Amino acid sequence: MSNIKNRHYIKIIFLFILILNSISIFSCKRTRIPEKIETIQLKMTQPPKELSLWGVTKYSDLKLREELSDESSVLRYLTHGSLVEIIKRNDSITLFDGKRDYWYYVKSDSLTGWIFGAYIDIFNDIISAERKCEQILFNTYEKPLE
Repeated sequence: MSNIKNRHYIKIIFLFILILNSISIFSCKRTRIPEKIETIQLKMTQPPKELSLWGVTKYSDLKLREELSDESSVLRYLTHGSLVEIIKRNDSITLFDGKRDYWYYVKSDSLTGWIFGAYIDIFNDIISAERKCEQILFNTYEKPLE
């Protein structure tokens, strides 16, 4: 009788294992899930009208000129370390005073005029330009060779 009970338990255990295997095999069947493509709507933005560039004069008595020429009248003499906002750049490189560079149309305080690019350091942001001005003002920089 004990032998029959053991066989019966073995059959039940075997059947249980067979059912579990069948469930696991069929539940792992790979089903194709359709891909969802989400669309994101972005607001239209405008590109910046002009880049914001800043300049710091490299020399004392730098001439802010009325026109784009070394013969043009001088509007003001800028001191070494003056901060200027660059409004635009001339399209072509010019040879002036033995140096090749662009002319820049700049704003200094309330005046606008032209400065030759070789005489200014150009920065992409006002913070860096102001830091350079402070270095010059407090004499914590290396002076350029004149």
